[in-house]
Amino acid sequence: MAQENTGERAKLLAILPFPEPDGFISRIESRHPWLKVVWVHQSYGITTWDANEKIDEGLFKDATILTTLSAIPKPHLAPALKFIQLLPAGVDHLLAEPIFQKEDVQIATTSGIHAPQIAEWVILQILAFAHHFRYLSARQDEGRWVSHGELKSTAGPVRDMTSNRVGILGYGSIGRQIARVCHSMGAQILAFTASPRPTPESRYDSGFCLPGTGDQEGRLPVAWFDGLDKASIHNFLRQDLDVLVACLPLTEKSRHLIGEEELEVLGERGSNGLGSGTLLINVARGQIIDQAALIESLKKPVVSGGLRGAALDVTDPEPLPRGNELWSLPNVVVNPHVSGLTDQHEKRYLAVLEKNLARWEKGEPLLNLVNKKKGY
Repeated sequence: MAQENTGERAKLLAILPFPEPDGFISRIESRHPWLKVVWVHQSYGITTWDANEKIDEGLFKDATILTTLSAIPKPHLAPALKFIQLLPAGVDHLLAEPIFQKEDVQIATTSGIHAPQIAEWVILQILAFAHHFRYLSARQDEGRWVSHGELKSTAGPVRDMTSNRVGILGYGSIGRQIARVCHSMGAQILAFTASPRPTPESRYDSGFCLPGTGDQEGRLPVAWFDGLDKASIHNFLRQDLDVLVACLPLTEKSRHLIGEEELEVLGERGSNGLGSGTLLINVARGQIIDQAALIESLKKPVVSGGLRGAALDVTDPEPLPRGNELWSLPNVVVNPHVSGLTDQHEKRYLAVLEKNLARWEKGEPLLNLVNKKKGY
């Protein structure tokens, strides 16, 4: 909706895990004279969704726009609220919040600002597994030079990206940048979306996209797949995938989307002698995968239907408890939900916020507007 000129200034309440950038408030208020900005610096907790400082609930009372990581008020505390600009790209932490169900409160995410750095993390993992970085690093620690024959017989052959088929489960901004980088290295891309994308128009990404990144027109995949039913998922997983990257939003329909049956389908590739097993990479949410089933699959030899390995930036739960088997499995990399980190994060986030403030003022559709029925 367009901002009405009532003579009173609307309030933008920013509750964010970093201090106000120099000149931000004065710049916003000069560009949008109808707007008053209040900035609150809220520290990170142990995970990105937890706050360890209590927010004065009175701040929400007259806020028209809220931008925040995770400080979400109950509806009665924010009667004037009309628009929430989230710092995260996902909204799974909001699904149970009453304000998420309010039809007159629009919610937008920062989808698109994390794509370059997460894609780099994914490529790092693909190459580290393909070139046996872990094995060779251990030999360096021993001060031992290994022969090519020993490397191949012990760690396995090296397969460069030109022979890879990369399946991307969730073809949003992150998936499209992963596709762009993998494609540039010679890999084939197979895309999976929850809903059908049969036409060029339906494959277009209208969300925030950094210049020179992504696959906005959806031209890179050699094949598209869709549907959250088991038959559709299994069909996608049977496409001889060297790498499967999970980067789809967490909803009730996608929770444990990859379970025991799905891991068995992926394992058919190795047990049938079709390849060296699939590398599973998760940069979405830990709950997308049944973690107990994943651990069992990782413990199996590839020829018996196991995965080649897994690179996990997310786990279930987070933090991953000490003693969990994932920490010690030799074919697993576990990172503490850090693939989205970059020194450009705040700058990109503020760019999305400013674009959406301009759109809000003009009554234009917001960038990265959440579809509340779909949950993303």
